Amino acid sequence: MTLSLMNILKDNTLTGDNYVTWKRKIGLLLQSEKHKFVLTTPKPPAPNNESSIMCRDEYEQWKTSDDMAKCYIMATISDVLQQQHEGMESAADIMMSLEEMFAMKSRTTKREAVTAFMNLRMKPGQAVKDHMMKVIAHLNIAELHGAEIDGETKIDMVVNSLSDSFDQFKLDYTLNKKEYTLQGLMQDVQSAEKILVKGKGQEIHMVGKVATVKARQKVKKQQKKKQLGPIKKETKKVTKINRKCFLCGEKGHWKRNCPKSQNKKEEGNLNYLETCFSADSTDSWIIDSGATNHVCYSLQGFQERRKLSKNEINLRLGNGTLVSASAVGDIRVFWILEGI
Repeated sequence: MTLSLMNILKDNTLTGDNYVTWKRKIGLLLQSEKHKFVLTTPKPPAPNNESSIMCRDEYEQWKTSDDMAKCYIMATISDVLQQQHEGMESAADIMMSLEEMFAMKSRTTKREAVTAFMNLRMKPGQAVKDHMMKVIAHLNIAELHGAEIDGETKIDMVVNSLSDSFDQFKLDYTLNKKEYTLQGLMQDVQSAEKILVKGKGQEIHMVGKVATVKARQKVKKQQKKKQLGPIKKETKKVTKINRKCFLCGEKGHWKRNCPKSQNKKEEGNLNYLETCFSADSTDSWIIDSGATNHVCYSLQGFQERRKLSKNEINLRLGNGTLVSASAVGDIRVFWILEGI
């Protein structure tokens, strides 16, 4: 047995909590020594005087490998566990007993790790790197205890756990159907975080600049008022009209100022109709028809939307068909310009 195998025996003693890790490493050890087959192969019958040489060799080989496997297993478990399993006949019996003792706890740990991974959500203001490290830690624990999650599902769940500030990143991921590894996703979300932080800083800077300019303008106005002193209001002379109004016949006002004329004014109604003729044969996700409202055939990508009742909003198509809209909302559309 090599020195590296001795180190495995020394540093990986089964105590209970580390059952999954121990089982994987003891399996690697037995496989490297070509003794792992005894855990899955039944014991051959003991030879007798009439047995062939092949049967005798097969039995001796299995017996030798089983004895070596028992030694490796017993050497890598605690003293208490050694006392409980000393009298067992084969290495397979020892492994089955350990499975019954610790596998249930391993399944509980796996379930807790998967639940924590599914419920994990990025907190507002949290660094995306810290969030991703927690996600990867939960995944490692779950997979270490036997959980099997395919790569695409992992990435979908991680993207869904990001905060609302990454809505644009989520939309881009969904529409473009990008394929990521966890490491590649971590790099891209960190790059997106830098852009978000930079844009937020510029917005705060502009708000502060506008507030400073307004404050300066206010101070200048106050100083100008002090220099000029109080402004005297000019009193207008009111001339009394002695002629009669052409509408009511009374004196003291003109026709344009007649109270009876003002009372006759009524509120009117204005009807507004927008018509836009557009022919588009493309199968695009969204159609810019040139009208105030645009049409899309999928609800995916809406930032905000409101469901409509039937016939609440109807659209008349060019062939005369009347179509009822199912929802209205806002969509953010962006373009990536290359070479600029």
